[in-house]
Amino acid sequence: MRRFPKSRILKIFTLSIICGTLWFLSIHGQNMEQHSQRDLKKIAPVKLNFRAPAVEDYVLDETVNLEEVVYNKTFSMNKEPIFLASRNVTQPPEQVTSRGLIIMSSMRTGSSFTGQLFNQHPDVFYFFEPLFPLQDKCGMNLENKISTLIGALTCKVDKIVEIIVTSLKEANFLLTKSTSDTSHLERRISNLKKCKESSLCFRSSTKALCGEDLCPQVDSCSKCRMFPTSKQIEEKCNAANLRVIKTVRTCHLDHLSRVRSSIGENFKIIHLVRDPRATALSRLRMHYGLGNITREMKINCDFDVTNLETFKNRKLDPVNNWLHGNYMVVRYDDIVMNPINFFKQTTEFVNRDVTGKPIDLHHPDVLDWLQENTRSSEGHFYSTKRNITQQATKWRNEIEMDMVRSVQSVCSRMMEYFGYRKVTTASELKDSSLNLVLPIPELSYGRGKR
Repeated sequence: MRRFPKSRILKIFTLSIICGTLWFLSIHGQNMEQHSQRDLKKIAPVKLNFRAPAVEDYVLDETVNLEEVVYNKTFSMNKEPIFLASRNVTQPPEQVTSRGLIIMSSMRTGSSFTGQLFNQHPDVFYFFEPLFPLQDKCGMNLENKISTLIGALTCKVDKIVEIIVTSLKEANFLLTKSTSDTSHLERRISNLKKCKESSLCFRSSTKALCGEDLCPQVDSCSKCRMFPTSKQIEEKCNAANLRVIKTVRTCHLDHLSRVRSSIGENFKIIHLVRDPRATALSRLRMHYGLGNITREMKINCDFDVTNLETFKNRKLDPVNNWLHGNYMVVRYDDIVMNPINFFKQTTEFVNRDVTGKPIDLHHPDVLDWLQENTRSSEGHFYSTKRNITQQATKWRNEIEMDMVRSVQSVCSRMMEYFGYRKVTTASELKDSSLNLVLPIPELSYGRGKR
């Protein structure tokens, strides 16, 4: 018998294995193709994610108790926005049936009061400052800020908790390394622990989380020692028709375009502003006369101008005009003078061009809260209780003319853009017959589009 060399036997054996493997893969591939055809509609297209890098050097240096937000900000307005393609791949928009609304504002502009008007509606789930754990420059932590906003508007509370936990770990680490005054870090850690405890920052500011089912046997939600779980928060959030975020930590409208890409078309923005002279006086008192209020107001006014200009530019852009009909300027001055008109115009705005059940902000619960909370002389800086009719013009009799001139100088464009009349004398300032709040040029109040 002829004997084959071992090397030839090894080659024949190897060839047999290869042929068997190819046969198996061909049969398996046919089965996979059949499954792929059936599941084709379930596969989401991959999209290139575009993001706007920060164009401001926007510092949030905050000293915060759980009921307060105090910050100093500096940023440069001498650059134009630049859009770069990101390598990150985003998921398709969340399948959300309810609406999302962000109230974008700055400190001491009446945002807490305005947010509470939405919070009182039984069909609203309200988030008060969900970006509180992220207190860095505008361009830093941008991914986490956007993820937090998306998580809130889609009721993904685990994502919010994850960011709270990460921020708490970072603060604890900084505390161990700090050699200077650590009081700021200690306050931050204390507040973040409370956020973690409730699975959400400022839980007591969300009416939906203060019912008897989650806070029994106490008359104040802030005293409640029963903390909601992430699942309980998500259930309440998902049951709401409108999810509202109030934040003073949103830097630029273009950053919110990525939120809209994930949420879909049922997403709107209210840009809340206030007479900068009134804001300056309020900040001065909050800081007990310390700090450079004029510099703060320049930053604040530039912020408002930049975002209004962004809206106007996007409105004319046939490709990137998503803000058209989805952005509304609201002046706090108008709210306190005529809250019923605000309800009417805002109801029209939030229901315009959206799917799902309409929502009427002119609701008995909202009106009852308004009646109860606008006849108070309480003076706490972060209270939402105030005499609303006096609040509208009270500042005019209390502010010094030197401060008025300084604010008008650094906020000239903002006042022109948003319809605030300047004064030149103390007599004009105190003349109650002289209206300092005029129509907004080229932009009707309460209208997202003309």
